[in-house]
Amino acid sequence: GIDSLQGQRVLLDFKKQRIAVDDARDLGGNRGYEIIVKAREKLGQLIITQAEINGVRTAVLVDTGSEGTVGNPALLQRLQRSKQLGEAQMMDVNGAVLNGPTRVGGTLQIGRASINNFSIAFADAPTFRTLGLTNEPALILGMSELKLFNRVAIDFQQRRILFDLPSSASDDRDMMRFS
Repeated sequence: GIDSLQGQRVLLDFKKQRIAVDDARDLGGNRGYEIIVKAREKLGQLIITQAEINGVRTAVLVDTGSEGTVGNPALLQRLQRSKQLGEAQMMDVNGAVLNGPTRVGGTLQIGRASINNFSIAFADAPTFRTLGLTNEPALILGMSELKLFNRVAIDFQQRRILFDLPSSASDDRDMMRFS
């Protein structure tokens, strides 16, 4: 399915509760996005390489099909000191059950946005192997964190991810900050 999105932009508009697929111009261009991050493409997926969790450089995939956020074993090894929340059981797209620990993510920095104190379930998911992300810290950012933004646009043609921050993002009590 992702092959059909090449050359397109996927817009997740959480404020209007809609998803749209079209070219960037027809979806409003870059107007209103506070953060625009370059991504590299691999096998049709866009991977943000300019991200860190608790100071650990981390490759981030934006996944509209994942409810929660999943980290790979290499990231778990680097975040050993983070608070453990328990065990998670997940099902991948092929129906295979994955088990692993869940930890507090601390601070994920993408561009000038920070997502704080979110949960990460860790598993050796097939996505990491397919994309060659088994030996470096990597994260699949799921919908539970994406919906913190007003809008997220995944621009496959320009290889960019665009984030529209909510007005509450600068409030330190919130899960998200913008600097």
